[in-house]
Amino acid sequence: MPCGSFNVSVPTELPKLYTSVEVVCAVTSFVGNLLVLIAFVRYRRLRCVTNYYVISLAVADLLVALSSAPPLSY
Repeated sequence: MPCGSFNVSVPTELPKLYTSVEVVCAVTSFVGNLLVLIAFVRYRRLRCVTNYYVISLAVADLLVALSSAPPLSY
C-alpha cells in the first residue's frame, strides 16, 4: 500500500479549554520570570554567583513560555 493512500482525519483546531489553559500557563510563566529578571537587575544585592544560575533558568523558562503558547492566529 503506498504511503499517500491513508485516509485519516487530523483535527485542525485545538479544544478551547486546552488552548485557554495553555495561554494562562504561558502568560503566568512569562510574567513570573520577567519579575525575577527585573528584581535581579534592580536590586544589586541579588547579584551573587548562585543567583546567576537562577537568572539563567529564568531566561530559559521565559523562552519556553514564549514558544509554547499555541498560535493565536488561525
